[in-house]
Amino acid sequence: MRVIDARSGQTLTIGQRVEYPDGEWLELVDVEPGVLSASAFIRTACRDPGGSGRVAVLSRQIPLTVRWLHPSFMFEHVAFIPS
Repeated sequence: MRVIDARSGQTLTIGQRVEYPDGEWLELVDVEPGVLSASAFIRTACRDPGGSGRVAVLSRQIPLTVRWLHPSFMFEHVAFIPS
């Protein structure tokens, strides 16, 4: 299964981190693949929306959007991280 970050369009492997221009980042820790559904354990860093300048690091399990007939990846088993 190919795991793609929806925000950057980058294909991720376990342990890989993608950094965004605003200083936030997302790291793929683990994936539980399935034929029609999947989930991932990710670690993210995001800025405090209150403007304090602090960065919060969150770890969480999220559902992935699984597709077999995406126009860019026809007949490939792909999952998208909704970032």
